[in-house]
Amino acid sequence: MAGTARLFFAYWPDPLTRASVAERLAGLAGLPGRPVPAENFHVTLAFLGLQPEARLPALLEAGQSVAATAEACVLQLDALDHWRGPRLWAAVCGGVPEPARRLHLALWLALEPLGLLPDARPWRPHLTLIRPARPATPPVWAPLAWPANRLVLAESRARPGGGGPVYQPLGEWVVP
Repeated sequence: MAGTARLFFAYWPDPLTRASVAERLAGLAGLPGRPVPAENFHVTLAFLGLQPEARLPALLEAGQSVAATAEACVLQLDALDHWRGPRLWAAVCGGVPEPARRLHLALWLALEPLGLLPDARPWRPHLTLIRPARPATPPVWAPLAWPANRLVLAESRARPGGGGPVYQPLGEWVVP
């Protein structure tokens, strides 16, 4: 991090979930757009944007304190959705489990003293699968259970040589 970094908090997949998503994504080859690399799979909890390097210790502390009081759950990614604005295909949750909703709220409450405020739009847990993407008829998507038990603070960096970002975890906590 040279001065600032583009940061976000997210649920991070375990290796089995990552492999399952990658397998499902391979089955979506007919959808127009570029598949997200498996190493970038995540469900965003709080997008922080560009943050000064000096803020990193406080952000790591916030992540640790929130994770310690959170409760693990399972996100059911039960449908595919095309989002026109950001031009992406995502696996979305039909309903948000209460432990995930509480963790999302607790995270923003912990970030508020740092001057960080949540997006005005309601939080909609999703897993970005393809971007940039054009509308199409989505294939059948069987629900996917995502164990929401790993919280990370990650940095989004430019991929050397182009081709989209690389997400690098800076802090990781197990949610009990």
